[in-house]
Amino acid sequence: MKKFAFVLSLLFILPFLLISGSMASAASFVPGEALVLLEGGFSEAVRAEKGAFEAALASRASAFARSVGAEAVGTYAAFSATTGQTIVHLRSVGKSTEELLAALENNPAVLSARPNYIRHRSAVPNDPRYGELWGMERIGAPAAWDSTTGSDSVYVAVIDSGITYDHPDLGANMGRDLDGNRGKNCLDGTPDPTDIMDDEDGHGTHVSGSIGAVGDNGVGVAGVNWSVKLLSGKVFDGNDGGSDAEIIEALNYALDQKNRGLNVRAVNMSLGGWNPPFVNPEADPLGAVIKAVCDAGVLVVVSAGNEYQDIDNPGGPGSDPENPDYDYRGERPYPACFQFDGMITVAAIDDSGARGDFSNYSPTFVHLAAPGVHILSTTSDGGYASWDGTSMAAPYVTGAAALLAARYPTETAAQIKARILGAVNVNTELAGKVATGGDLNVAAAMGGAPTGTPTASPTPRPGGGGGGGCSTGVVPGMLFLLVPLFLFNRR
Repeated sequence: MKKFAFVLSLLFILPFLLISGSMASAASFVPGEALVLLEGGFSEAVRAEKGAFEAALASRASAFARSVGAEAVGTYAAFSATTGQTIVHLRSVGKSTEELLAALENNPAVLSARPNYIRHRSAVPNDPRYGELWGMERIGAPAAWDSTTGSDSVYVAVIDSGITYDHPDLGANMGRDLDGNRGKNCLDGTPDPTDIMDDEDGHGTHVSGSIGAVGDNGVGVAGVNWSVKLLSGKVFDGNDGGSDAEIIEALNYALDQKNRGLNVRAVNMSLGGWNPPFVNPEADPLGAVIKAVCDAGVLVVVSAGNEYQDIDNPGGPGSDPENPDYDYRGERPYPACFQFDGMITVAAIDDSGARGDFSNYSPTFVHLAAPGVHILSTTSDGGYASWDGTSMAAPYVTGAAALLAARYPTETAAQIKARILGAVNVNTELAGKVATGGDLNVAAAMGGAPTGTPTASPTPRPGGGGGGGCSTGVVPGMLFLLVPLFLFNRR
């Protein structure tokens, strides 16, 4: 039984010892130290005499420590006097914590042994504008941060307008790919595909801040991940929308890096455009590359769109106050309506939990909602601003996926998706509007065991072609432009 308890303890700590950086906030420990619980060794008569008992306790602890090549730097007499057991705080100059625990493994007196963990107050960062980030409270981020604040071994590709990588709240979390670049400029005709800093639009920088603005650095805001590595796939400039070809190039870049060994765990796609439904999504170029990225073990998170539409029954002219002449009937928004297993599509809610009026919705095509109204984040001028849109909601889910990947580095994309969809805040405002009937709760997703299949996924339409997808209509004979989905200032 004692050996079993020790093994359980060792199994519990080994992931923290072997996976550098994945649990920095919750599993930090003092190097070369351990806390050990020993069987009782003192009679009630000895424990009744305080002075003699404390001397005997110190003597026993010192002898035990010497037997494993360590020093006893603390005992807890009140506990020992009450229970008859002994806790010894060990310190070794010449041994690591791992070596110290290994030396204790077969000691018959040991009931349990584990590192001397460093505990922190409840994790709320000191960033001066954190109080304005209502979305972090809504998704339960502070509770999740008690488990992990992220990992610099987790990479997220942001397919968007670029990232201002010298922003004071983003610079430390900008990643380098396997070729030493911060990402790839996928705009057609770009003279330098490695130049991704010039975010003329600012959209990609805003999205990136919600995923991974540096936390607890005394600057600006904090992302869902205080530590993460961001890569840019630049597909928009300040003037035009991005074509499917450019978006495919960005996805191909992420897939290449993943296949070569970079730990790309999520892709954020806060973009979309409407076109007639694809009969066979897997045979469509954009659908095919998204599916390939998903099949490689990367979670692809997509915004639902800002056209005020019920995707299952879109309206005609006048149904979208931003584009009153547009007729959405007979069309679907893509990539939101692809239904590959490794995708999550996200609607937007406000701080009351109500769906943002602009947010597209569908229990068939949209999985859940996340904060997307008055979202404060980083901007390309080095400052901060509040924007609205499902573009702002998607990165909360992408950030949650990256945070879960930091906490559970061996879990698959399917398991992380299952955690996210199986642990939403049940929200009556979203009943019948999204598949799960709820909004993101990363704290709940952080706990419990994952299942192999996500719960409450949208139901694939007939004829979806294996991976599912929007199923009726005619495949268009051209690449449709996709534009960033945001509503702030209705740009």
